[in-house]
Amino acid sequence: MAKKYSQEFKHQAVQLILEEGKTVAQAAHELGLHENTLYRWVTEVKKDGDQAFP
Repeated sequence: MAKKYSQEFKHQAVQLILEEGKTVAQAAHELGLHENTLYRWVTEVKKDGDQAFP
């Protein structure tokens, strides 16, 4: 069963990449996430901004 992450957690994870300059691999390792999950979240935030993860 897939883990559920809060909207806030997802936005913070994406900020590590977009604002702090971490690579997806670094952020995924630090947060214990799969890289593909983070890539998907980054794509959603780039597309929908603050409206991502309703």
